[in-house]
Amino acid sequence: MLLSQLFHFLGGTSKPAAADWVMNQLPEIYQPVMKRAKSICIGVENEYWEDIEVLIKSCADFMADKINEQISLVNFDEPDKLIKLAEEPFSRDPSLRSE
Repeated sequence: MLLSQLFHFLGGTSKPAAADWVMNQLPEIYQPVMKRAKSICIGVENEYWEDIEVLIKSCADFMADKINEQISLVNFDEPDKLIKLAEEPFSRDPSLRSE
């Protein structure tokens, strides 16, 4: 659920909602991987991967490639175009963070 966690962190949305967004971005072949991860995350299913194990690495590679493609589009010479993860000062108080 790395991509959905990143989306959750950047967008402040729930992890299940982020997983839904990611599922809609994935090729159909990889959607069962994210669907399973979401179901485990929300407690609908127990953790098991044996039936879709052959898809996990290629799905993770696909998502990592998409993340890296987006990172490559960032121009670090233009500070106003960078992605801000938090406004300064960043609070270290865990009660103020959305999970």
